[in-house]
Amino acid sequence: MYNHKKLYLIAEVGGNHNGNFSIAKKAIIEAKKAGADCVKFQYYSAENLVHPKMKTMSHVRKNSKEKTQFERFKRLELTFNNIKELKNICKNNKIDFCLSVFDHNQVNIIKNKLSFFKIASGDNNYIPLLEEIKKTNKHVIMSTGLSDLNLLKNSIKYLNKKKLTLMHCISSYPTPSSEYNLQSIDVMKKMFNLPIALSDHSKSSECAILSLSMGVRLIEKHFLPDTKETSVGDYDLSLSPNEFNQFRNDLEKNIEIIGKKRKTIFLPEKKFKKTLRRSIYFSNNLVKNSIITFKDLKFIRPYSNNGFKIENYKKLIGKKIKKTYKKDSLVLKNINVK
Repeated sequence: MYNHKKLYLIAEVGGNHNGNFSIAKKAIIEAKKAGADCVKFQYYSAENLVHPKMKTMSHVRKNSKEKTQFERFKRLELTFNNIKELKNICKNNKIDFCLSVFDHNQVNIIKNKLSFFKIASGDNNYIPLLEEIKKTNKHVIMSTGLSDLNLLKNSIKYLNKKKLTLMHCISSYPTPSSEYNLQSIDVMKKMFNLPIALSDHSKSSECAILSLSMGVRLIEKHFLPDTKETSVGDYDLSLSPNEFNQFRNDLEKNIEIIGKKRKTIFLPEKKFKKTLRRSIYFSNNLVKNSIITFKDLKFIRPYSNNGFKIENYKKLIGKKIKKTYKKDSLVLKNINVK
């Protein structure tokens, strides 16, 4: 299960199995090989999801034979037995299993078969669904597409905030990188004090990489397990197994670049500290009982741990030295003055 501190990738299969259960099973194996931490499917009944005459969505139309969304969803439906089998395959392959559940009547039936619930953007105001999911006491990821802050504020009231992650999402398929509005992540983080994830509907890795610098570590990306299946609705925004693996590699490299917040000197800097920092040296020959003036000091490289702290140089001014010092000698941190 994810903890928001390490990179966690969800391979969203959705309907990319194209109604072929063998491909659905293959998706789990391929997602695991490609570096996914979790594989996600969709669980619904077409009758309780769409009107029978609703036309197919524009991004689906060019790749779908069906004329209505009902026909398409009916063909792509997974049965409860299918879900149980997919869950077992995930368990055997040590990969998390997640579902987008689209029917409040199915929540209780399915709750023990998944690692956590996903609420799709289209359902983030479907209150009966939110209420049922809250009863399960499982963690929830809720996508934030198609919503404004007031809608989200209201929806959060119906969920357990302690077990909730919001997922920045643009409900456009595919979404151009220029329209991803990643600043929304910071807005939601400050307003709701919740961890924020990213649902990436773009084809590239740009948006996901940029989100890392905003603290995002949980990222969902559409996954195409079989590249021969070109007639799936999400083809234009889905990554092949090889592309998904490269996607993970790109993100991991950029997490290394982002690194940690500065609290002390970073390890690779330490060897340069002596040559780049300055210490205080005497700029003149000074005899015993001389009074130190600002002109008697110079601030030059190299740095020495034994030197008087440069930040405290004013404490030297006006002090009387108890011994003679030569020009260019280091002003020691334990210098004998009065």
